Amino acid sequence: MRDDEAPDWLPELLPFTGDWSTYVDTVYAEFRGDFFNHQVFFRGRRVSVRKEPRDQGKEAGFWHAISEGPKEMERTPDLRRCERVRWVRVLVESVDEASLPTWESKRGSDRRILIALPDFTYVVVLADRKRYVLFLTAFYIEQQHRRDKLKQEWEAWTQAQKG
Repeated sequence: MRDDEAPDWLPELLPFTGDWSTYVDTVYAEFRGDFFNHQVFFRGRRVSVRKEPRDQGKEAGFWHAISEGPKEMERTPDLRRCERVRWVRVLVESVDEASLPTWESKRGSDRRILIALPDFTYVVVLADRKRYVLFLTAFYIEQQHRRDKLKQEWEAWTQAQKG
């Protein structure tokens, strides 16, 4: 299954099969293969995934990749995120070759690195930890106004880097 908006160099989506238990195991196997059975690097620095707290035997970073919500143990699965779980590693590793919009943002004392598809429909968020980067989350953006806002944030950051 393809996402009509996505560049053709991205992996195919993982469509929901109708059985949540089987599906989440399939999505987890993909995530685990990408981040635990494979070394992922962002611009030469290792990408790590938060392991704790675990839920149902799966790492916190995984749940952030496939669900949404403010409370750690009460996040809600998001099928758009699940379908795109294969995209996370590809975007992180292809950031420069694909000329993906990439910028930094401060959240408290945390320095975040955002990587977006050119149309800002999908974003991966990393945290800069000096010697490595930490995968925080990734999400699909449906609303055009949210895409526009992220594009403006990227443009402003890019302009500030030139000045």
